[in-house]
Amino acid sequence: MSSSRRVPVVRLVLGALLAAVLATLTPTAAHAATSASPDSRSDVVSQSGARPGHVDADRANGDVTSSRVVHGRRAVTLELRFATLRASGSWHRHWFRLVTDEGVRRELAVTAAPGSWQGRAVLSGVDRRPEGCVLRSTITYGSGGTVRVVVPRACLSGPSWVRVSAGSVTASGSRVWADDARTTGRLYDAPVFGPRVHRG
Repeated sequence: MSSSRRVPVVRLVLGALLAAVLATLTPTAAHAATSASPDSRSDVVSQSGARPGHVDADRANGDVTSSRVVHGRRAVTLELRFATLRASGSWHRHWFRLVTDEGVRRELAVTAAPGSWQGRAVLSGVDRRPEGCVLRSTITYGSGGTVRVVVPRACLSGPSWVRVSAGSVTASGSRVWADDARTTGRLYDAPVFGPRVHRG
């Protein structure tokens, strides 16, 4: 093959490769923006009654290891991952607080207990009144357990971006163990919000 014929072929191959790379980098309606954050292990706070809480470094159950937000075209998916999550104790409450670019604030709680370990997800406003939204939630137990909730964007007023804080509380009798997904050894009453996650 002459050198004059090789040049167009090389250009054609390079052009196809460049187009393939750009196609993977360019977001489309099918893509979703994602934010994932790790959380320190062995930082679950134990509290009983009015006594101050303390870090229970040996507590693996309910120890959040990461949180994830996926902001898609139709829904926002929220996820917590744990070192271990066991279907045990008196009750579990996995929570997410959301704020949007429009100032919409929502609190989402997934509550599970004996006889109902798959949990029930409820989205409420700042007035604590439940929103009339159909949520899909799943809980998987065991090592590396997860809590996952899918929230329709319409329930959040169709935001351009969301910021999320999250954590988990497990209880047995009068003792509770809490882990904020974005702090180390701090209680969940002053949650830290993650970055803005724009719609993909």
